[in-house]
Amino acid sequence: MVKYIKANVVFVILLVWIGSLTGCSSLNSLALYQISEQTINQQTAAQLSSLAAEHHVMGIPVTLGVTQALFTVGPDGKDVVRLTVKAQANIKMFGLRYPVLLHSSLEAKPVYRGQDHSIYLQQLTILHSSIEAAGFKGNLKPLDDNLQALISQFLAANPIYTLNEQNPTERLLMSVPVDIKIKAGLVELTPSLH
Repeated sequence: MVKYIKANVVFVILLVWIGSLTGCSSLNSLALYQISEQTINQQTAAQLSSLAAEHHVMGIPVTLGVTQALFTVGPDGKDVVRLTVKAQANIKMFGLRYPVLLHSSLEAKPVYRGQDHSIYLQQLTILHSSIEAAGFKGNLKPLDDNLQALISQFLAANPIYTLNEQNPTERLLMSVPVDIKIKAGLVELTPSLH
């Protein structure tokens, strides 16, 4: 009987040791989970491109809509995501519509939120903006502010990426605290060691 118990104890210890090795290899595969800027563009840019809202700029009704959006991850070695946006504003005055094209470049800080296992963009700032309207090229700050507010509101409610429970690696990441790192073209998620 004692030999049987010793054999079972050795077997259990062996199973625990093998399990710990397997667990370590699972954590090593999690050590660097990458999300490409292409994936972010596929998932988020299309939603953002259909974004539109009614605003009033200096008391004039304006329909503002994003027509094209492109995300660039880690431009110039920065820990940010750059968003290049083309938008159209239709200004309604005197019973006529005046189309205005807006070109903007914005940057934001990516942040991982563990509550819903998603990456959001925060602290959106405009780097560059210009408008084209009836031969005029320049800048119109009230339109810039409205565009920034529209995009900020969208990004506050819509993540640029959400971990997928169906993916085994992503499901494991969902069970631990996560750190986020930005590299050129990639968002990297790693288990937090704090």
